[in-house]
Amino acid sequence: MNRVYQDGARRPRWQCTGCGVRIDDETLREVFVKAYNAVALERERMLDGWENTLQKGSPLERIRARQMIEITADGIVPFEIPVMTQALLEEACLLPENRIEFILHSGDYIICG
Repeated sequence: MNRVYQDGARRPRWQCTGCGVRIDDETLREVFVKAYNAVALERERMLDGWENTLQKGSPLERIRARQMIEITADGIVPFEIPVMTQALLEEACLLPENRIEFILHSGDYIICG
């Protein structure tokens, strides 16, 4: 997704590089929080995979697995979106009906919206 400014307004929007669909910052932020909270709620189920990656993954995969373990340790928490997106997010893809697929650096993905 690329950040664009629509209709001459200074309101930032995000545009899918694949389909051209646009979404505003607030909606993206809201959906990202839902995605993060879903990952935090599923932490126990995902923890084995992250710990396995810590042992057997490439150096970058190990860093990402450690980040996921540390970031989700406190459960659902309010956070600074730009910091968390840089730490967690590999890619976001806009889907029909205002849904977004978030692909995390750890290789996990979640669809919210």
